[in-house]
Amino acid sequence: MFKVWSRSRAESFVSQLCRVHIRTVKKYRKLDNWDKRLKEIELKVQKKVDYDIQKEHERNLRLILAGKNYIIREMTKGDIKAKLGDISELIRTEQLLVGKPDTSVNLQISDERIAEALELLRDFGAEGIKSLADQIAKDEKAK
Repeated sequence: MFKVWSRSRAESFVSQLCRVHIRTVKKYRKLDNWDKRLKEIELKVQKKVDYDIQKEHERNLRLILAGKNYIIREMTKGDIKAKLGDISELIRTEQLLVGKPDTSVNLQISDERIAEALELLRDFGAEGIKSLADQIAKDEKAK
């Protein structure tokens, strides 16, 4: 009965569908505290959804940072395969993910950004960054 009630929340509907008297539905609703049970279930579901959204958000941000840093590294090596628009789009997406307002992006790469990319390059190595960027590309194609 609880399952039927949790979907409709109408005692008369539960009574008809389960073929019991409406007083029986009311009795078990009160006795088993259906309202509280449903709120607890909804809260658990909401926490799970929030957690999943946060994890996806973090994953997306890591992928964007890796892609951006890969492009910057390629540009510092002189292998300019990416257009400035690619960098602009990655920076704009990164800003949206971290909660900054959507504004136009200056296409100049600051010394700070280049230093950040070089630091990442030192930490993970060129192959590590390239491997991550390749994985990003595979994941995008799989979608």
